[in-house]
Amino acid sequence: KVEYKMDNPNTKTNFKVVRDETKPVTEVGSYVLNCDEKVKVITIGAGVEKVDPKAFYSCWALREIRVDENNPNYCDVDGVLYNKDKTVLIQYPAGNNGTSYIITDSVTSIGRIAFTDCSSLTSITIPGSVTSIGDGAFYDCTELQSIYIPDSVIKFGDYIFGGDNRNEQFTIECKRGSAAQRYAKENGFEYIATGHYVKNGVYDNQNVILKADDSNT
Repeated sequence: KVEYKMDNPNTKTNFKVVRDETKPVTEVGSYVLNCDEKVKVITIGAGVEKVDPKAFYSCWALREIRVDENNPNYCDVDGVLYNKDKTVLIQYPAGNNGTSYIITDSVTSIGRIAFTDCSSLTSITIPGSVTSIGDGAFYDCTELQSIYIPDSVIKFGDYIFGGDNRNEQFTIECKRGSAAQRYAKENGFEYIATGHYVKNGVYDNQNVILKADDSNT
């Protein structure tokens, strides 16, 4: 709850947030943590049952999300929010200053807007366990230069790599003939496809740099 100081006219300092012990927090809704550049660490308590994917939207300075180890629904891995069994990556903090990230190999789904506004990341590796990537998962990752998408990924959400300031060097790394290659072609992304293909009647295996408009892919 919020307590106001009626004798203080300054709207930036005339209040304080006080925890009401009689009403434990069980849900974190969308935009509720609209904290801009103020909050660097957020802790999710043991009693939280639901966290909306948009809960951390615009938390530009957020470097770490911590989860009480007794929470039965969520956990964190080095400050990144996952569901308890680590099959869904829910939120990578936008203020984390790491330049590369390898997603935990137990993950099967990358949640919507999971990496939105992560402006420090230049490369991301997705493990072969992942089958789906949610809407806007990497939206406005302005420094992202490369991302490896395995052939296990068969479901792609909308505007995964959307935004007005995408890095000019952005490239999708994928397997030849995979759903990721088709996704790259259909959406006009440059990509590197690897894998077996026929050359003069012989199967070869090498990296082939292909653009989305290459008719020989």
